[in-house]
Amino acid sequence: MNAITESRPAVPALNSLMPANLDQAMALAGIMAKGRLVPSHLQNAPADCLLVIEQAMRWGMSPFAVAQCTSVIKGKLMFEGKLVAAAVQTSGAIIGHLDYKFEGAGPDRMVIVSARRVGDDGPREVRVRWADARTDNPLWTKQPDQQLAYHGARVWARLWVPSVMLGVYSREEMAEDGTPPDAFSGPTIEATAEAPAAPVEPVLTMDNADTVKKFLTATQAALDAAMTADDVDAIIAHARVQKALDGWPDGPRRQLQDMLNAAMERTAPAGDGWPGPDGDVP
Repeated sequence: MNAITESRPAVPALNSLMPANLDQAMALAGIMAKGRLVPSHLQNAPADCLLVIEQAMRWGMSPFAVAQCTSVIKGKLMFEGKLVAAAVQTSGAIIGHLDYKFEGAGPDRMVIVSARRVGDDGPREVRVRWADARTDNPLWTKQPDQQLAYHGARVWARLWVPSVMLGVYSREEMAEDGTPPDAFSGPTIEATAEAPAAPVEPVLTMDNADTVKKFLTATQAALDAAMTADDVDAIIAHARVQKALDGWPDGPRRQLQDMLNAAMERTAPAGDGWPGPDGDVP
């Protein structure tokens, strides 16, 4: 590979949905807000959709693909780790790709993330330990290497290419900097009274459950209907599930985690779980 080819950064592919001006961006935001398949926090919220579109334009990505990897915590727009890693790779700030190496096992599992920035003679790296990075999200137990890689990519980008990460946050970072996410506002299980029987009972879903007990019932029903690991992952990623895992008291939170863990074990592919010290790169 010659020096000219080696130094050329990746260029994001042109996207036919990418607006060229503010009027087009606002029109696209209006269309996005009407979609039933966009995340619930963006439905009927064109101004929030405009924020997603603006970020997608900065990264050169599809606004709809970016929207699917977002959530809202404490009034801030959060972006999933896999999206941040993809943004770094396509930003043109690095040569080649992010490289992941793993050492150790269990809580001492560590990822070493490295990449070579444009203009540097050699790669820059960061080291992140599982025990220092993990949160209460069950995915950290189900997919330890994957979550550790996402976290490491975010730490690497924040340190070495901050322009890519400007204004971009994840729910893990919200916890690390001491800002708690919204706590669940309903009563605890112990304080919840049985609702009187009604002649016509609306269909209970995770979105309309108004107490802890109802939410647990709706979540269990959704988990029972989940047929694949992807179905369970989608339930775990639900905004209200994430708020509950972060903000509920220990008792109901532990009950919710047990429900999620049982569903993950039921749908997990054979051999899924903790990697050994020589685990593969995700």
